[in-house]
Amino acid sequence: MGWDVVQIGLRHNLPIDDPIATAKEIATRMKQNIQLVAREFYTPDSKKNFTKHCYAIELGTFKVNESDKSLRLTVLNCQINQQQDQIVVEDLKNIQFVDKCAGFLVNDWERPIVLYELDYNDEGDYMQFFRECINLDICVNERWWTWITKIHEKDLEDNWLWNCRKRIYDRAKMFGCNEVIICSDQGSTWLICEYLDKSADELVAYTKARRYIDESVWDDEKEKEEWITHGKLILFSEYFSGTSAELLSYEEDFVEVVLDDFKDLESLDDANEE
Repeated sequence: MGWDVVQIGLRHNLPIDDPIATAKEIATRMKQNIQLVAREFYTPDSKKNFTKHCYAIELGTFKVNESDKSLRLTVLNCQINQQQDQIVVEDLKNIQFVDKCAGFLVNDWERPIVLYELDYNDEGDYMQFFRECINLDICVNERWWTWITKIHEKDLEDNWLWNCRKRIYDRAKMFGCNEVIICSDQGSTWLICEYLDKSADELVAYTKARRYIDESVWDDEKEKEEWITHGKLILFSEYFSGTSAELLSYEEDFVEVVLDDFKDLESLDDANEE
């Protein structure tokens, strides 16, 4: 299995606590009609028994054009949050589950809380929206190793790399994200993806401290030490300007995480507007 490129947009400005307002805002920004649905998974009763179902409740469609097509925005985990408020931790041992599937409710409580998922094409691709972060889900068919090889080559004239970064920038900017973290969904950096429900500041601090390395399971200490020594975090704009050229100074060095604040692209946009 190839290593996918994950792009995490930071500090979006969507009205995330209001599903209706969020759906309207996404429809306006994407210039696409949005169908808003809520997905329910569990049905509790007064005795704290749970049975598992899976069905969608339509909350409304928000049209911004005359097309008969709509993107689906799904509200997730609001039911889990409500149930957590109703059940204190001490009561968990007393919960009776009607079937094995319903027992996964407790596991759902322990996962990063995704607030919304947006199905944005017919290929089954979707973005995930958290309180401050977004899994932007820009498809990079060539996967992670092509991505970092292109960066390592440091070719500013490479249209593939430029177009890929521009797509990330355009989607991040659409949702008000002022920075992104770009990493692989495998290797030690997959743990970054487990922190998407944290604040953007917490996620950046976690990433810059490279805490995922110590939290990963390694086959041996030598492999871990090689990753610590040769894995590099780069800031995209500084790296290409030459400020951080020394970061990849050894043949064994590789890009571990890319941080991008888009400052150079924003400057180009400002110049074009003038």
